[in-house]
Amino acid sequence: MNISSKHLLVGDQVSQMECSKNKLKFESGLPDTIVIHYTAGRSAESSARELCNPVVKASAHLVIGREGEIYQLVPFDTITWHAGESFYGGRSGLNKYSIGIEIDNAGQLEKVGSEYKAWFGKKYQENEVLYAAHRNNSTKSYWHLYTEKQIEACRQVCVELMKQYKITTIVGHEEIAPKERLIRALLFHLINSGITCFRKTVQMSRMKSIRRVLCLPISLIYAMVQELILRRLPSPFVREANLLYWRKWMAGTKLKQKLLVG
Repeated sequence: MNISSKHLLVGDQVSQMECSKNKLKFESGLPDTIVIHYTAGRSAESSARELCNPVVKASAHLVIGREGEIYQLVPFDTITWHAGESFYGGRSGLNKYSIGIEIDNAGQLEKVGSEYKAWFGKKYQENEVLYAAHRNNSTKSYWHLYTEKQIEACRQVCVELMKQYKITTIVGHEEIAPKERLIRALLFHLINSGITCFRKTVQMSRMKSIRRVLCLPISLIYAMVQELILRRLPSPFVREANLLYWRKWMAGTKLKQKLLVG
């Protein structure tokens, strides 16, 4: 997987779609942020087509399907409409600064007998569902689980974006839009708590290394990418202090083998 000179993702599972409604380019030095969302839709392809609809006032750069397939709607040098009314790090209107990644997921589910129903009527089995409280809410709910292939695809995309652009921040939608923090909040989980997580060092062209965690929730993706970012900070004290914090947090999460929300 790589990014072409035309700001398009290239890979075996990448499909390009036409979303002609987005034309405005990022300013120089941008994008510097990645915002990860879930679709709350029926499928990756249907969500991608809906986001490409000229009358729909929303769009994103990528949609990642449950088999790891990726739909690119808009080149990475073009602004999309994924962040809505948003604020983060002293800036408002995150569309102007960020790449939007949508991950195919039904979101919050309702238990109906022995099955779990999404808002659009599709039902899921128990092994596709997590019962847990979101980090912003003490009440437990049923949530659609993400797949290992999706998380790995998201990890690879984030790595490539960091290699190509000056990415300094990766956040979930609930972190930039407080009014929607529970409606659009991200839910990731440990893919299989019975599998031992392990890391290996992967050499990269513009960075010394990346810690690859094969069984990880989105929170660990954040931590992993934060580690990459922090390696590039100019101050050795700040860099090492933050790396120590993130590594300690990641190790503690892994050892607990705990299901995480958000």
